[in-house]
Amino acid sequence: MIHPSRRPRVRSVAAQILLTLLIAAPALAGGAAASTPMAVVKTAVTRAMAIFRDQKTPLPQRRRELRELVAANFDFAEMARSALGPRWKTLPEDQRKQFVELFTAYSEYDFLNQIQEFRDLTFHFIKEIPISPGYAQVNTLVDRPGKQPATLNFSLKQEGAEWKAIDVLINGLSLVGGNRTQFGLVIDNMGVDALMSDLQAKRKELEASLK
Repeated sequence: MIHPSRRPRVRSVAAQILLTLLIAAPALAGGAAASTPMAVVKTAVTRAMAIFRDQKTPLPQRRRELRELVAANFDFAEMARSALGPRWKTLPEDQRKQFVELFTAYSEYDFLNQIQEFRDLTFHFIKEIPISPGYAQVNTLVDRPGKQPATLNFSLKQEGAEWKAIDVLINGLSLVGGNRTQFGLVIDNMGVDALMSDLQAKRKELEASLK
């Protein structure tokens, strides 16, 4: 097990905000070809707030619903590749597949553990910026009670008729870049097997929490 000081962890603000973008399944379903990145983000936020504020539905059920939507609408494979950076090329195919699966479960675990903190966020949609063909960025400002507002720049990639999230910059800091640094330190100091082992432990915790 990785020492707590070296344990790879997604920043809590990143987890809180990124999950909001990930649950836009209906916005991406049938007839979504005309949806813009901005429209997808706005729809996602509206749906997120409804689920987060639904106190009548038991928390485990809401977690399961959110997990399903997250898994269906976030490009974790690309994010996993980016999180390893050059180290991705050094892994054999079976380890790459295992890492994507473990990275996905690890990310979902941190996202879902933040569910109780989402209800009081307020989003302001600033602008949509085309980056290159098939890529765009949506800038938002998020008000958090008792805290300074956070600037959020969502990176999206178009896959066929769908737009999927591949990164988010929180006050200028990349979520993918942060993971790349954390994971790289673990691999350099303890090896890729240690990272896999810790992510596997996170996966088991996630599965247990959703039962």
